[in-house]
Amino acid sequence: MYVCVCRAVKSRALEAAIDQGATSITALQKRLAVGTGCGQCLSFTEEILREKLTANDTGTRNVVPLRSKFYDAGPPGRHAATS
Repeated sequence: MYVCVCRAVKSRALEAAIDQGATSITALQKRLAVGTGCGQCLSFTEEILREKLTANDTGTRNVVPLRSKFYDAGPPGRHAATS
């Protein structure tokens, strides 16, 4: 199943990257470019990351919450920091 349509990233690719050591959204973005288009897939990407790390018994301590001050729910190109 496609997770990121903009970059044609499938859930299997995300899972493989996590199995190979990716433990953050940033690491997945660097490896697969997931979420670097419109950004609408980032919450689902985070969900997959958390589930996979938990299933791998790696823990989710290092997962940075997606809804941090660096993301907003605005349209593409308007990902400004919020207060």
